[in-house]
Amino acid sequence: MEQKKIIVIGGSAAGAKAAAKARRLDEFAEITLIQKSTDLSMASCGYPYYVGGLFNDRNQLLCTPAGIVSDSVFFDKAKAIKSLVETEVLSINRQQKKVVCRELKTGNELTLGYDKLIISTGARPNMPPIPGIDLDGITNLLTMADTDYLRRICDEKKIHQAVVIGGGLIGVETCEALVLSGIKVTVVEALDQVLTFLDWDLAKLVENHMRAKGVEIFTSKGVKEFIGKDGKLAAVKLADDTVIDCELAVMVIGVPPNGGLATAAGLATGKFGGISVNQYMQTSDPDIYAAGDCVEIPSRISGKQVFAPMDDMANLEGRVAGENAINGNCVTFPGAYHTGICKIFGFSAGSTGLSIKAAERMGLTNYQSAVNASPDKPGFMGADLLVSKMLVNTKDQRLLGYQCVGPGDVSKQIATAAMAMLGKLTVEDLVNADLPYAPPFSWDIGHRGLEKKPVRRQTVFPGWSQSGRI
Repeated sequence: MEQKKIIVIGGSAAGAKAAAKARRLDEFAEITLIQKSTDLSMASCGYPYYVGGLFNDRNQLLCTPAGIVSDSVFFDKAKAIKSLVETEVLSINRQQKKVVCRELKTGNELTLGYDKLIISTGARPNMPPIPGIDLDGITNLLTMADTDYLRRICDEKKIHQAVVIGGGLIGVETCEALVLSGIKVTVVEALDQVLTFLDWDLAKLVENHMRAKGVEIFTSKGVKEFIGKDGKLAAVKLADDTVIDCELAVMVIGVPPNGGLATAAGLATGKFGGISVNQYMQTSDPDIYAAGDCVEIPSRISGKQVFAPMDDMANLEGRVAGENAINGNCVTFPGAYHTGICKIFGFSAGSTGLSIKAAERMGLTNYQSAVNASPDKPGFMGADLLVSKMLVNTKDQRLLGYQCVGPGDVSKQIATAAMAMLGKLTVEDLVNADLPYAPPFSWDIGHRGLEKKPVRRQTVFPGWSQSGRI
């Protein structure tokens, strides 16, 4: 049998997963992984926690579960995958099924042929043309280089004031990391709230918690200018001419898909600029697949194409792309519910599915919402508060979305809700679900005063157990 040639462009989550999956399915395939940076298979979700000093070994961001660093030697020896690091792909020739790349250290150009190509070029930093944006002291938190830069700043203790521009997941996590390092932080968000995957009422709880930890927050304000002194950042001027003195600004205002290579090759892209793929993660070229933050995928609620740059999605997509590149289109990726969670100073905030804002943008009218505040376990077990919000379809009583914030076990609530959405469960199903209970872990349904009878289908139940019963 002829040896297949598989090239994977991009060595982060999706690319590394695709290459590894391809190898598991075909021990004889010639698999080449091309990565522009030095590192491979980076745990990018861990960047803020390394910056903030939660752990100090940088290699932990690059390790397998067994503690082995996933470098070129590992991919070569353990997986028989050839990895070309510090190598940039310049172009894709679809007609000849070749890629042209350049070694960054030597400048040498290479031309490599493929039978199947997988593109996982990730996202790119969002650096709008704001006056002064090139000043020293302005950075992102997207790459290992950004992470190393911010960790060095935190360790040196020379910077005392910083502005985080963007109040999304990475923004609030970066904010916490800098505060834990003794830096005074101001968060600037152009929209009217932080964490826009939450509805306004729950987002305000998070904002108030952040302010209680000493963070200053400006919402509904954009950045007008970066002010410098001797080439270094000295202040940020907002659209209303408010000036915030600072020595560091971290731009975390979203990460557009890095689809330039695919676009230049003539592959179809979507409205967000991401590579268009079908359920097999196959692009408009049948011999090219794509996965990760560079692609657009379907929403499992609306069916429309969305951009969901989440690490767990990248891994799932990479597996599908890798398997189909070897075995043909035999497995599918169905899309995303936009499930996410983050930690902020002892609080957690998570959601799955739709918020009310998202439902309104979709034009939905047949929904009701309910808000509940209650402890995550009995008081005698050290209970912590959770505030939850459920969105339900009034026609069939199925869950449309769920949000939860607070110091309690948010993760369990979001995971249960996400599985309920996947299973298309109704509120009645959830009330009667047989989920685990014990005082150290959750709150007993009996202590909640929950009705023992099933919920009437024409109503939305106003309260639910925090034992995993939503």
